[in-house]
Amino acid sequence: MIVSYDKKFIFVGIPFSACSAISKELLERYGCETLLHKHASMPALLKVRPDIEVKNYEIIAVARDPIEMSLTLYHWLKDNRNEHFTKSENFVENGGTVTRRYRNLYSAIQEKSMTFEEYLDYCFRFVPFDGLLSENSKFITKIIRYEKLQDDFKSCFGALGLNIDRDLPGYNLTENKGSEYHIDQKILIKYFGPYLLYNAQSCQHVESYRMLDENAVSSFDLVKFNFFRRLKSYYRLKLDQKFMSRDVSHID
Repeated sequence: MIVSYDKKFIFVGIPFSACSAISKELLERYGCETLLHKHASMPALLKVRPDIEVKNYEIIAVARDPIEMSLTLYHWLKDNRNEHFTKSENFVENGGTVTRRYRNLYSAIQEKSMTFEEYLDYCFRFVPFDGLLSENSKFITKIIRYEKLQDDFKSCFGALGLNIDRDLPGYNLTENKGSEYHIDQKILIKYFGPYLLYNAQSCQHVESYRMLDENAVSSFDLVKFNFFRRLKSYYRLKLDQKFMSRDVSHID
């Protein structure tokens, strides 16, 4: 998270949604400060910093198509850039941020030579996709569209009083993503439909939301999503508290 106490805004960093580039820019050029850790959630902020009156702040996040986010993560896992998922010092139990779940996903991709479609089926066949946006959606007051990142970065933070004087530089970019991926409608509905409906207010601009037939999302998948959403909220709060005691960079 990044905060401006003067301009009264909090930027919530959603993974694989340009949060490193935005955080770096806000910290280095516009006098903002770090708050908790890079991917901290609003529930953790409310618990740890009750002195911050959140209702007086604009809460900002980037919303990106969950299919694109999944594709980016797939390539991160497949390529293991900088040995991120295999260096023991990066593991959560050793003071890093790589959880056992991500290590298991990395191993599965490598051992089975998974395609992206196989990876989606492996991850979401039984439990639909979810992401950090869900933890923060009810607090968010301003959305930056990933597809309009430069324009929305300038207009959003400019309206809050920052003198935005250049384009947002690229940072921490994912390589070898390949061409744009078009997903089958059945997979979209089952794997990503519940997330898109839960975060509809933030995701109305993304392509997969526009493609979605929301009436086709089954009640059973919605119930599953909401059940695991509550479990993940509990786990996320514990993880936030663990990360707060560590030297986790806001821009790496």
